[in-house]
Amino acid sequence: MEITSFDPTSGSVNTAVTLSLSDMPSDSASDNTSVYLNGLSTVTVNTVDPQAGTVGITIGPNSQSGEFVVVVQSPSQGTVSAQSADNFTVGAQPEEPQIESMRPNPVSVSQQLALTGRNLQSVKSVFIGVTRIYNIQVSSTMIRLTVPGSVQAGKKYRVAGQTDKYGKVYAPGMLSVTSGS
Repeated sequence: MEITSFDPTSGSVNTAVTLSLSDMPSDSASDNTSVYLNGLSTVTVNTVDPQAGTVGITIGPNSQSGEFVVVVQSPSQGTVSAQSADNFTVGAQPEEPQIESMRPNPVSVSQQLALTGRNLQSVKSVFIGVTRIYNIQVSSTMIRLTVPGSVQAGKKYRVAGQTDKYGKVYAPGMLSVTSGS
């Protein structure tokens, strides 16, 4: 199964989005199909049409910009999933910070990580999973930090910048942390 496109590519809460998929299991239905946005279950699945290869969803509260993941618990094929190649952009206030990428990914413990985006100057600290890092270098378009040894290698983590005004601002995708060479 593959997500081939989604329309529209951006929107705010309550926006209806149609995901187009190829090779959907023929027994896909609304009761066995889940959709995640940026790893979070914040969207509502409204329609599932395996013949047309579409899933209709509504963007819910607390949604963050990022990739879609569709998971079908197919009675005939088992668990089948697909991740979009592109990010859906949830409408934000013009001054609200947005993290758009993480580099490098994967990253090693003790290696420098760069988060890029816009309006990042209000980020006070960064979370890698539950580990909070205060020693960060911040500009309006980039955050640099060193991955601390307290972050366990061999795992994937959600990354978020912490702000006073907007709370957590999530980076798209998951960060893979390795032990290095």
